Amino acid sequence: MPVFCKFILINIFIKPQTSMKTIVFTLSIILCALWNYANAQTTDVINTGLNGPIYLAINGNDLYMSEFTGDKISKIDITAAIPTITDVITGLNGPQGLLLNGNDLYIAESEGGKISKIDITTGTPSTTDVISGLGYPVGMALNGNDLYIAELNTDRISKINITSVTPIRIDVVIGLNDPTGVLLNGNDLYIVEQTGGRVSKIDITDTLPATTTTVTSGLSGSYDLTLNGNNLYISEYIGNKISKIDITATIPTTTILVENDVTGPAGTLVVGDGELYITELNANKITKITLPTLGEEEREFAHEISIYPNPSGTSIFVKGIKKKSNYELFNALGLKVHHGTVFENGEISVKNLSSGKYYIRIQNREVVKFIKK
Repeated sequence: MPVFCKFILINIFIKPQTSMKTIVFTLSIILCALWNYANAQTTDVINTGLNGPIYLAINGNDLYMSEFTGDKISKIDITAAIPTITDVITGLNGPQGLLLNGNDLYIAESEGGKISKIDITTGTPSTTDVISGLGYPVGMALNGNDLYIAELNTDRISKINITSVTPIRIDVVIGLNDPTGVLLNGNDLYIVEQTGGRVSKIDITDTLPATTTTVTSGLSGSYDLTLNGNNLYISEYIGNKISKIDITATIPTTTILVENDVTGPAGTLVVGDGELYITELNANKITKITLPTLGEEEREFAHEISIYPNPSGTSIFVKGIKKKSNYELFNALGLKVHHGTVFENGEISVKNLSSGKYYIRIQNREVVKFIKK
């Protein structure tokens, strides 16, 4: 494994007390695992001249990139046929998360333990420290004047008021498992817990510190997330894949958008009407995927599978699958109560289930509700 990869893995994924030798050996094995999935088509945006690209921000046609090992912020014009990298500011200290607020670009300098900012309209910008003394800040999200910060080394989400002359850090939620990416959708703050392999969320209007709710789990080195409509896209750094969930689903199901065509995906950002930009940290490049339109996704996934009879007595039958498929049954609380395999029009016994509402998930993808009488 190249020295660059060792450096990135240790500084991003690992607590300081962990053995370097053990880490590199273990993660090398995981990163070398290959799995076969149907991939979305990736297109290179820029594949040379970057040094550890990790997070993204967009302003008009300008795509800003934090270069973690390059200690700088650069940008490209995404409308250019052959984009040219322009340095915006250099001399940073392990920059990761980026967030634009008007003309101010906020930068999480992870290894510097601080948030700084620059004015992007300035010809030669210089950094202004916003707050220091943080525990390896990574992702950021803004709600009004409140800047939410994921602090990886202290396992917390904190916030500051960016209008304060001397901002004071306030704990929002503690006891997380290496939080990295954060994203706001209304009052819901979605959090990537990297080592925990899950996305959780909190209601930011709750009394502090808030209690997290698991949105999806079983992820492989998850790092960042972005939202397009109801679809939440998640980069899985160790798994070399981009996955997604529908945040409106009663039981969100993780599906894979692309795997093994991306190398160490970290930052994600949806631009315009459906271009998903991805930083490939270990390949030192930026790629993109054209996302399917809502109509295309509905034709592919919605209402393919049905359950009959519904309500049911002792058995249910599955219609709309083309081959032998795995299934899982969940109760109204989201707890798995049964699993197995089924064919088209195959029978599943539910006679031992109590009366009430249940959900069946087919092939780890489509979820259908049914009632047990």
